[in-house]
Amino acid sequence: PSERKTDLKYVQTLSQSSTKTLLHELKLPGSTPTRLENKIILATDLDLHMWQKIFHNCNLFQCIRMDKETPIRAFKSTFKFKKFNEDFPLFQVNDGSYTRVYMKEREMESSFLSSQYFDGGLEFSNPFIGFGINTEYLKNKTTTNALRQIYLTYCLNFPRVTLELDLSYLELTSQFIEAIDNVLSIPSRNEQIIKLKEVLSTYGHVYPRLVILGGHLYHTEMHDNKEQAEEAKKRLSASASFSASFMQPAKVYAGGGYEKQSHEKSLEQTSFMNLEAVGGDTTYSRDPTLWARTVTNPFLWRIIEQDNYQFVITLLDHQRQQKIQRIVNHDTIPKRVKNIDESCPNNIHPRLQYANIDGIYVNPASPGVTPIWYFYSPRYNVWFWTPYENFGVWMPVHTLTVKSGYYKGEQPAPTNRQVIEHLRENNPIPPGTMLEAALKVEKRILKL
Repeated sequence: PSERKTDLKYVQTLSQSSTKTLLHELKLPGSTPTRLENKIILATDLDLHMWQKIFHNCNLFQCIRMDKETPIRAFKSTFKFKKFNEDFPLFQVNDGSYTRVYMKEREMESSFLSSQYFDGGLEFSNPFIGFGINTEYLKNKTTTNALRQIYLTYCLNFPRVTLELDLSYLELTSQFIEAIDNVLSIPSRNEQIIKLKEVLSTYGHVYPRLVILGGHLYHTEMHDNKEQAEEAKKRLSASASFSASFMQPAKVYAGGGYEKQSHEKSLEQTSFMNLEAVGGDTTYSRDPTLWARTVTNPFLWRIIEQDNYQFVITLLDHQRQQKIQRIVNHDTIPKRVKNIDESCPNNIHPRLQYANIDGIYVNPASPGVTPIWYFYSPRYNVWFWTPYENFGVWMPVHTLTVKSGYYKGEQPAPTNRQVIEHLRENNPIPPGTMLEAALKVEKRILKL
């Protein structure tokens, strides 16, 4: 996401010994300047009882479910504070202010926007990930960028504290551990798979290790395509006052019509800039000046950013993790890779004619085009690609951008993108000999 510091006169932190502080006047476009008396409470002022309330208020004891079209918080708690433990949560005071702009291909709660974790390919970040996650969530849209809708969200953030969720002061609830043990006690592997998916749907699939609490105002626009969203983002970032642009309503034309773009490539959005609030007293969301002052109340802090997601099973002890891994492996190695008739059509792209003894296909280099290697993973039932001959970095075909290394941030040439999109949309299975080779080497080759 793009980031620029605002020119706002943010509330200055005063001495903790002060009981009442007259806040500096905070002027935001579109709001009424006021002067309020309010006590600024920092994270360093909180005792364990207050932290307990904050964790409950922010649903930090609950993990995130991935069995719906968008990530949501589970209702049942996976965590709790350790008993008889006087260790405080791991935190750092974080009371700046900043604006950010996010472009996403799916709509989701504003607190999830700061991470790229939910943008696609998340099931490959951990051997467990992908198990029990709704296929509707993982399903990649096959429409081209010219047709794909993009959600553009502007956020004005007022953080108060950065937290790390850690088992040094947290522990798993007895209910969650009991639910896992019930799964492990089932003799039938197929029944274990069904029951484990139910447990994850109840307690959540992943949790964020890094969380920022505070408040933010945000506005989301839906654009017809990525090109239109990029133009809107550039227009906002290039404005003289980023925060002022953030607060101004979008253009509305006579009769509710749309402004024509050159070559009629896209239509300009015509909705008003309606602000929504997370954290603080949300009844003041229409008056940003009043609202911003309420974010200083710790009991009104909410999650505004979260990242460094981990699968909940990694919280278990090593022995339980190994047992769960065997259940996951049984389910994620697709049954259709067994006893495949080599004569059945596999729909491999015509450019992929050559494969080595490990089942890795190559799209040979051509003038001005870097060669790309492709590998079908029986375990994940997905194709991967890499521009690196040492196979050090692999990307799932759900993404077209190199994630690290020399080519980080770059995309393949159009001829290679066609191959990647073909593999993503058709997911063809290689012939039996190539499949057997892939089964033997994928743990060594795929270092995700």
